[in-house]
Amino acid sequence: MAQFEGQVSKRQQILDGNQLQKLSLTLNRKELHPGLDISESGPPNGTALPPGYHLVYFTPSVVESDLGLDGTDTSFNAPLPFTRRMWAGGRIQWFDGKPLCIGEEVEERTRLLSAEPKQLRDGSDMVLVNVEKSYWGKMGLSLKDQRSWVFRRQIPTSIADIHSQ
Repeated sequence: MAQFEGQVSKRQQILDGNQLQKLSLTLNRKELHPGLDISESGPPNGTALPPGYHLVYFTPSVVESDLGLDGTDTSFNAPLPFTRRMWAGGRIQWFDGKPLCIGEEVEERTRLLSAEPKQLRDGSDMVLVNVEKSYWGKMGLSLKDQRSWVFRRQIPTSIADIHSQ
């Protein structure tokens, strides 16, 4: 993972109202904002994304066979044998007056903050990975999304098969 330290991965995407509409309706929310009914059509360009809705954008741009077993991007995964990825926490910071808006081109910048080997009380080992994603729109930095994952050793197939029965 050391090869990623200090590097910033950048991706651009135009925020599509249709994608936002589908997420909002999936969450049983017909009004994206008070008075803005999106049950029949997506929100118009210029509509600000509600907090947390940035998660529907910037999905992995790889073929399925290049995704992890859990369907996620493997760019910042720990190396073998640490293949079991678990959410360890996160924090999102929004910057007032700088919303991401439908129809604008946004840049996502991702960087590895740290990758630390850890040992648990039972003697087993894991890797704690911390990543920061920052989202830049036409008004500048809109939000920072810090994510922490724990990677544990792969479960031996024979044990996994026993528990699935």
